[in-house]
Amino acid sequence: LTFLPNFHAFGIGICTHTPLYNGMRAILIPQFNVKKFKKYLRKYKFNVLCGVPTLYDAVSKMKFRKNELNTLKLVVCGGDAMSIDLKNRVNTFLKEYGCKTELKIGYGLTESSGVVSLSPDGILDESDVIGYPFPNTEFKIIDINTKKETPLEEDGELIISGPNIMLEYLDEPEETKNTLFQMDGKTWLHTGDIACVDKRGLFHYKSRLKRMIISSGYNIYPSFVEKIVDSHPAVLSCVVVGIPHPYKKQVPVACIVLRSNFTPSEELTNDIKEYCAKSIAKYSMPYRYEYIKSIPKTLIGKVNYRKLEEECTKKYSKVK
Repeated sequence: LTFLPNFHAFGIGICTHTPLYNGMRAILIPQFNVKKFKKYLRKYKFNVLCGVPTLYDAVSKMKFRKNELNTLKLVVCGGDAMSIDLKNRVNTFLKEYGCKTELKIGYGLTESSGVVSLSPDGILDESDVIGYPFPNTEFKIIDINTKKETPLEEDGELIISGPNIMLEYLDEPEETKNTLFQMDGKTWLHTGDIACVDKRGLFHYKSRLKRMIISSGYNIYPSFVEKIVDSHPAVLSCVVVGIPHPYKKQVPVACIVLRSNFTPSEELTNDIKEYCAKSIAKYSMPYRYEYIKSIPKTLIGKVNYRKLEEECTKKYSKVK
C-alpha cells in the first residue's frame, strides 16, 4: 500500500514498478488520509507499507486492535530524514500491534533510479543509517573541496556508481556535466548529500549538501541541530534553515513546533537556548528561534524547506 504519487521516483519505481514486476498487488491511494488508514488496512490486509516520515508520524499516533499489524512483513520509510525519536516511536508502535518487522530506512535518488540502499535489521538506536549499497552498486565518500576519498567516519559527499545511474538529464548538458563524472573508468553520480561510512561498512546519511549552512567559514549541518532541538521536552518538531547574513554569509534559524502544553515565550526560548548550548558548538547555535504552528509540506509529504527559508529570510532580512 502506498500514498506516494507516481510523478516521484519513490512512488513509480519502488511502490508501483517493483511490486508489479515481482507479481505483487500494488494498492495505490491518491492521497493520504489518516482517518481512512484503518479502513485500507482492514480491507486489503497489505503486507508492505511505504511512506515518508510524516506518514509514519501520523499513523503511529493511532489506536488499533490487538495484533492488527501482524500482516506487515516490510515497512519502509524514505524520501526525507527521520529523527531517532520518531523512528523509536514507530518501532514501538509496530511491535505493540503485532508487527514482527522493524522500520527500514531507504535511501535513493531519481538519478539513481530510486532506492540504492536499505538499513539492515537490528539498527534500532541510529536513525541516520542507510545501510549497505545494493548489489552492483558502489558508494564512496569524497571531500567536498578536494574530491578525494575521505577516511572512515569522516563526513563528505556521497557519490554512487552502478548500472542504475542515469545516462543524462534530458536536454540539459551543463547540468549533466555538473552531476556525472568519470573516475577509475566508471561513471559516478554526485548525490549532493553529506554522509559517512563507519567501521562496519554501514553508510550514515547526514544532510543535504544544499542544506548545509556555511556561516563565517564554518560548516553547519541542520540535521544535527534539529536532533538536539527536537530532544527538548517542549519541542514537538524542529526544522533548521539558513538565511542570508550581511557578514556571516548565512545563519541558522530553528523553526519550532511546540508540544500542545507549551506556548511561545521569552523564558522558553532562553531555556531552549541553554539546552542547545550544552551540545551544540557556538558557531552552530541557531541565530533565531521561530515558533510555527505546523511544518509546511510538499505534495509528496516532504518538509518544504524552501518555503520556510523564504518566510524566515523575509522576516529577518533587516535584522543585524
